[in-house]
Amino acid sequence: MVKRFLLVLTTLVVVVSAQAQKKILFDNTKSETASNADWIIDDDEPIPSPAQSGITQSTTETYWQGALSSWGVEMVKRGFYVETLPASGSITYGNSSNSQDLSKYDVFVVCEPNNPFSAAEKQAIIDFVQNGGGLFIVADHAVADRDGDGWDALEVWNDFFSTYNNPFGFTLDPGSNISIDPATNVANLPDNPILHGPAGDVDGLAFYNGGTFTIDKSANSTAIGLVYNDGYSNSGTTGVMAVCATYGSGRVVAVGDSSVPEDETAHDNSNTYPGWSQPFNAGNATGDNGVFVTNATIWLTESTSSPMLSSSESALSGFSYTPGNGPSAQQSFSISGENLDGSKVTITAPASYEVSADNINYAASIEVSYTAPTLPSKNIFVRLKAGLAEGVYNETLAITDNGSASDLSISLNGEVSSTVTILTEDFASCLPASWQVFSVTSNKDWTCNSQGYIEINGYNGDVASDDWLISPALDLGGYSNITLTFDSWTKYSDTNIPNPEVKVFYSTDYPGSGNPENYTWTELSYNYPAENSQVWTSSGDIDLSDASAQNAYIAFQYLSSGTTSGSAAYWSVDNVAITAKVQSTSYTISATVTPSGSGSVSGTGTYNYGSTCTLTASSNTGYDFNGWYEGESLVSTNPTLSFTVTGNRLLEARFSLKSFEISATVNPANGGTVSGTGTYTFNSTCTLTAVPESGFEFTAWLENGNQVSTNPTLTFTVTECRSFEAQFSTINSDSFDELNSVRVYPNPFRDIFMVDFAGNDFSSIEVIDVIGNVVYSKSNLSQTVSIDLSSYTKGIYFARITKGRHSKIVKLIKQ
Repeated sequence: MVKRFLLVLTTLVVVVSAQAQKKILFDNTKSETASNADWIIDDDEPIPSPAQSGITQSTTETYWQGALSSWGVEMVKRGFYVETLPASGSITYGNSSNSQDLSKYDVFVVCEPNNPFSAAEKQAIIDFVQNGGGLFIVADHAVADRDGDGWDALEVWNDFFSTYNNPFGFTLDPGSNISIDPATNVANLPDNPILHGPAGDVDGLAFYNGGTFTIDKSANSTAIGLVYNDGYSNSGTTGVMAVCATYGSGRVVAVGDSSVPEDETAHDNSNTYPGWSQPFNAGNATGDNGVFVTNATIWLTESTSSPMLSSSESALSGFSYTPGNGPSAQQSFSISGENLDGSKVTITAPASYEVSADNINYAASIEVSYTAPTLPSKNIFVRLKAGLAEGVYNETLAITDNGSASDLSISLNGEVSSTVTILTEDFASCLPASWQVFSVTSNKDWTCNSQGYIEINGYNGDVASDDWLISPALDLGGYSNITLTFDSWTKYSDTNIPNPEVKVFYSTDYPGSGNPENYTWTELSYNYPAENSQVWTSSGDIDLSDASAQNAYIAFQYLSSGTTSGSAAYWSVDNVAITAKVQSTSYTISATVTPSGSGSVSGTGTYNYGSTCTLTASSNTGYDFNGWYEGESLVSTNPTLSFTVTGNRLLEARFSLKSFEISATVNPANGGTVSGTGTYTFNSTCTLTAVPESGFEFTAWLENGNQVSTNPTLTFTVTECRSFEAQFSTINSDSFDELNSVRVYPNPFRDIFMVDFAGNDFSSIEVIDVIGNVVYSKSNLSQTVSIDLSSYTKGIYFARITKGRHSKIVKLIKQ
């Protein structure tokens, strides 16, 4: 099948008052339709026909007849009014007797003029820009003299520039002629409204024989290169393919090739080309010629101070989900504004949609505040609401300013349907990702045609062909009414093989690589074209319900009986698609927590097949999340786990107690020692014990400079990391001598030990176990004391002997 060029336009029909509507005038006074040129929006001039009022969101460029009709139709969709200055018209400025005087328009487009401007016309154009008009300059390559008068557009524009000493700061390079598709050497200007404007981002341009510019900032410092030829600096002054500048109160944009805005709708049915939708197959740059022209035209109209809101999108489509599995995936657009006189913009979703400023909190309406006069670019998210019944939801989102800027709208197209598309392939890029070709015999393989389909022909091969084209792995589980469709075409015939020479199969045991003939394939019947018919034929609906499995493949097998005429047919395949209905099968997703009480899990429950389940693990105080486990297999260490539901699942959220470090220092360093520091788990008990060295006594525990306790034994529950300071002080000599005169014996002891106070008076004695419990206490002592610990367990104890504010601690060992 010959592929039709698909033109996806970012369009927005904006309803504005006649007073606020911007007007664009397309020139046709300079032989713009000479020879094979057709640089007009329509052959009805000055007003294109049918009427502009008939243009809607879905109107195509074929509405008018001219190779610039895409440009004209797009701008009308964006709220502009367009006219043509016919060959009989006059380029003037300030001439009230001329109904098409430039003063009546916001933008003047001159696409590849083939005749030079007169002195009066040059003055009119320069005055128009000087006083706030927007000029769109389109040039072409050198020697493109379409009417044979000795002038090409490159020379016409350079003649204009030279008259005013390069007023815009750029000139065309004499003799320049480049072709490049795509040129992705785009200036790094993230805030430039032409490269990043209402129609989207410009990631490249396609030139098919165009001229280049050189910038001279000494002539006009505002000149900025936008897109550059490969091999040139994207911030330099040479090799420039597109450029913009300001002049007086106006603005100018120039592009060096008329193929950039060109489309296929010539008014005289001559051959023109789809430049507007190029570059083709260029990743992010695909279709950026039209994006560039649209953004640039809008920018040219903003040279006045009129309040203006802009949206990066005019239509968003593809919102969808199956019943019970909403909301849909979100899509986004950006809004911005210039010369605004309000304070906020309100984005109101239609009944079946909802909007968000952060892609988290969704509502029926949101407000974006700004400080006049500028609204910086702001991303807005939109999605189809959950809980909708099956059906199509084509509605309109409103964007309103509380100032005087015109309102905008974005059409939204969505659907809730149990029918889903599992596979769609048009072979526009080849070989498509995950498809594979396997040749059992012959050197004639399936290959992609430049027209956008895949084909095979065993004629003139080395041997008879047996060649397979195999799809990616397909998850067909959980679906019913699975249907395969495709288109096929054939030329010539193989008299030794009954038609069709291409057979279609499915397999549920093919592993994804290797010789397919080593595995089980089930043949499928389909509508096929007659031999040598050369007619694209639809396969009809092919039932794939028996292939319902989570790892299935379809394949096309081509056979030839030989390599000569009459023994090899030529086949092509295109537009392969598989659709199905989602079964209402539901599955249980459950989760446990280990250890019990360490945390919680949300998100468990019953889910439909194919829906998304999100489980979230939350730690209780004192615990850390370790991971999601299924059996003993680690699934993820992220507390949030999202997956597509294809069956029942039991997951385990594992947690562990947090650990904390308890440390202590001694002040002065020789004043004593501290025991009990180390690593502790949450909610465990820590006991620190301060033991003074000889000649010192314990004073207090400090934490962050604050006194915590004066007890040498400090016991607490661990809930965080803590650091203490044990303070000691020297004792006076009398107290020191008396404390040193105390004898404790025997040590170690079995049940009873003695304390001899040597006739001195002491305040008290306490015996403390290792966890800080006082097991014995007595006050006002001067004689020998017998202390019985027979009822206590063996281990370490401490005797604290106190005299006044001084004390002595003796370590005891009970055997």
